[in-house]
Amino acid sequence: MDTIYVSEEGLKEFLEELEKKRKILQKNLQFQGEAIRSAPGDGWHDNFAFEDAVREERRISNELQKMILDKEKLKIIHENSNKKNIVYLESVLLIRFFYDQEECEDEWIKITGKYFPNLNSSIKEITINSPLGKALYLKKIGSKVKYVANQKDLQVEILEKR
Repeated sequence: MDTIYVSEEGLKEFLEELEKKRKILQKNLQFQGEAIRSAPGDGWHDNFAFEDAVREERRISNELQKMILDKEKLKIIHENSNKKNIVYLESVLLIRFFYDQEECEDEWIKITGKYFPNLNSSIKEITINSPLGKALYLKKIGSKVKYVANQKDLQVEILEKR
């Protein structure tokens, strides 16, 4: 069983999302009943609203099941130290990604303790549970770090911390 590390804020957001999905599933089930009652004949045959609702129920149920299993794996990270030259949760870092000997790219990222990173953030959020997040966590600024993602060996350098 792999541990999933989260911050206290990340746990709170996880539990809120879990409850939100449960409510959406409940509304979906109510809609299915309404779709059956409103359809003539047998109530479900060629009832496109009902069929769509059933597909949506399966999708939501799968997401809920994954989250319920993941809930048992969650562990809160409590950080006491805040050394300026070490990568912690919520650190904003300038990272140099090395693609080959001649090609590299610099990008600002943020290491987060959220279960769901903010995909709309102006600075790309990386969870501590991702391969890159695991590789960077607790490393010193200036370190070159190797990690594996998508079955590729990759390397980055931590250039700067805000």
